[in-house]
Amino acid sequence: MLTLSRTRRLDWPRMLANIRKQGMSLQQVADHIGVTREGLGNWTAEEAIGEPAFWTGAAMIELWCDRTGLAWTDLPTRTVTLSVSAVLRQTA
Repeated sequence: MLTLSRTRRLDWPRMLANIRKQGMSLQQVADHIGVTREGLGNWTAEEAIGEPAFWTGAAMIELWCDRTGLAWTDLPTRTVTLSVSAVLRQTA
């Protein structure tokens, strides 16, 4: 079961790495999901803060599932440390 939260998010860099292991170049991935190569790098870099727009993320998830043969419930996730301001907002 896939459980996401404010501190548990999809691991977009690992998803891209999995897709690339299946033989797709960065440009092919970008073309397939409808973004530029630079746009792809904005949310798939190891230190990326942002996440893709809904439709772009959905296209990436679909591509990942297709290329890896896995289900969306198997998507890689990562733990995100909340910022101080986010923690303060939770306790206010």
